[in-house]
Amino acid sequence: MAYDIAYRDETLYAFLPPGQYNITVEESDNKSLVAEEKFEFKAERIYTIYIIGNVVNVELLQSVDGNTYACI
Repeated sequence: MAYDIAYRDETLYAFLPPGQYNITVEESDNKSLVAEEKFEFKAERIYTIYIIGNVVNVELLQSVDGNTYACI
């Protein structure tokens, strides 16, 4: 879905059908797995996944965007 995102980069929104998705974060040099987490995306919602931390301590956070309520 999104590849080679550098530090401080952002991506455009992508449409995904509702459901559960496994989000993985890999190192760009050697493709080793840094973090992995399962998220559920519901219909009629706009989400952002934040990837925070550093290679040894990465955390993925799911947030419902405020725009969700302006678009319904």
